[in-house]
Amino acid sequence: MRRRLCPKEALFTPSFIAVCSANLLFFIASFMMVPVLPIYLLDGLHAAQAAGARLSLHMIGALVMRPISGFLADQFPRKMLFLVCGILFAAQFEGYLLFNALALVGIVRALHGMSFGALSTSAATLAVDVIPIAKLGTGIGLYGMMGSLAMALGPMIGMLVLEAGSYDAVF
Repeated sequence: MRRRLCPKEALFTPSFIAVCSANLLFFIASFMMVPVLPIYLLDGLHAAQAAGARLSLHMIGALVMRPISGFLADQFPRKMLFLVCGILFAAQFEGYLLFNALALVGIVRALHGMSFGALSTSAATLAVDVIPIAKLGTGIGLYGMMGSLAMALGPMIGMLVLEAGSYDAVF
């Protein structure tokens, strides 16, 4: 779809705000796990090296899924893809509590990374769709800032929730 350059189009539309907010929230949820999951695995008396290997499976899953999800975003309605990926992403947090065996945590971690990769890719395509072309640089910058903000807030929120509650509360 070719879009026109119209400098008077508003950037802060309800759609843009919704996509940025969703991006912020799912990135916060993901970054909450950064400090908590290693503690969870080590509390389960898993060796540090094995726990570290399981943690890396998240990003490996995301890396594998990003090109595939980009293709899917071009083939299917983007909102539907985003919603399906969001539901899968949210549902997989429960897997950390259900499967404490290290091998199963690795599978959950890889699947969670795949849904994260698909969700973040589909969210980015939605963002580009709702940003006016005359404000594309500003819009992409603000959209990307949500990931940076989540990286700053997520680990702190994860540790605060863990200290105030339990692993159940974080996951």
